[in-house]
Amino acid sequence: MIVVEVLEAIAKVPVSAITIFSPITAAANDGSVAVTVVVPLAARPIVSGMIMMWARGMSEFGAVMIIAYHPMVTPVLIFERFSAYGLKYAQTVAVLFIAVCLIFFVVLRLLAGGKKDAQR
Repeated sequence: MIVVEVLEAIAKVPVSAITIFSPITAAANDGSVAVTVVVPLAARPIVSGMIMMWARGMSEFGAVMIIAYHPMVTPVLIFERFSAYGLKYAQTVAVLFIAVCLIFFVVLRLLAGGKKDAQR
């Protein structure tokens, strides 16, 4: 189940990496330059890419529904509750899921936003 979510979400990582590293790879000929310059410059975009990857993995429904129905992840549980019992029972799980995701995103953004961009 986790493998399916990771495979669905991993598509965002190369795009983020190319966007992050393409302007600064010309200067990174040395390993020490990569550690002291490239990684600190790319830390915020890497965290943003990880947040997007996690969000896409958590919201994935179709692939999980086909490949790994049990054990149920949250989107499948919401669908099952809605199909079997109606909106009233699915709404509770959906609101809890949204609240947990929102808290997770806010905490990660606060942790990642320590230093502002150099251009600002």
